[in-house]
Amino acid sequence: MKSTLLKLALLLAMVIVSGQLMSCDKIKNIEGTIAGQVVDANGVGMGYMSVAVIDETGAELTRQTTNGEGGYFIGELKGGTYDLQVWNMGTQQMVITSNNAEGIRLGIGKTLTIDVVVEYPEK
Repeated sequence: MKSTLLKLALLLAMVIVSGQLMSCDKIKNIEGTIAGQVVDANGVGMGYMSVAVIDETGAELTRQTTNGEGGYFIGELKGGTYDLQVWNMGTQQMVITSNNAEGIRLGIGKTLTIDVVVEYPEK
């Protein structure tokens, strides 16, 4: 009788722990967003710029084109550390971080607003 109760208690504990582990996996899959606007030195939105999200290994995960006002919205990103690369013909490719060596830290389920000022190279 005691061994049966002990086995049932262990089985119940395993079910509870596995349920908690499954919910942790679901949390990891909650996606975040990086959004913002690309503008020139005068604050005018720069349409049709390329904005790429780069992961910690240097791989490009996705690339979007800004709308006519320079706005961009990149969703479906897992929580992590990223860089943005912004460019267009005639501009220098820029790597954008959040002013720290680790890059842009996107929390699980969060939305970050990263506005970018692009300057054209002098001729």
